[in-house]
Amino acid sequence: MPNVVLKTMASAVSMVLTPFLGLSGAIGKREHDFLLVERDSEGLAPATAILLENVALRAALSRRAQQWVEQTLDVERTLDCYAALSHGLADEVRLRGFACRKKRMR
Repeated sequence: MPNVVLKTMASAVSMVLTPFLGLSGAIGKREHDFLLVERDSEGLAPATAILLENVALRAALSRRAQQWVEQTLDVERTLDCYAALSHGLADEVRLRGFACRKKRMR
């Protein structure tokens, strides 16, 4: 996921996204936190015009996107997720009986 998307959302800047490799359904909600359109002039031009002309929509998208980042990507929550992942991986290693081995240098 490109950091620019998250930084834009965190900065409360409304945006128009086009589909890209790595675009996850976990990045906010389409039409709620950002606009998602096809990567062509028929998609980008109207969406950009809508955001430029509709101050209320622009403000709502910006506010909701920033709230999503604050609620979802909070540092404490992120650290908790990494800790849970690490514990889960460690448990899996113990269950499967993997052993850490040093690779011999020749």
